[in-house]
Amino acid sequence: MSSAQPFVFEALEKAVHTVSRNRPDGWVPFAAVSNLLIDQKIDLKRSGYPKFKRLIQAAEKRGIVETRNSGLKWDVRLIHQK
Repeated sequence: MSSAQPFVFEALEKAVHTVSRNRPDGWVPFAAVSNLLIDQKIDLKRSGYPKFKRLIQAAEKRGIVETRNSGLKWDVRLIHQK
């Protein structure tokens, strides 16, 4: 694991938390989280994740977030917000 990977997971966790503050169930669209990371100048490619969805999948495997989808719409939330 590169030293950049823990930072990117921390940034993801903070972004999901920020976007989901006003949502009782914690679910937020991938796009909202991705846009916030972009606004914060988080470089996913440099962190080893060329695609946002790959970062989400890696975070899900680590127990940081969970995902759901309905058709083409994907949502994410922090595990501890259940």
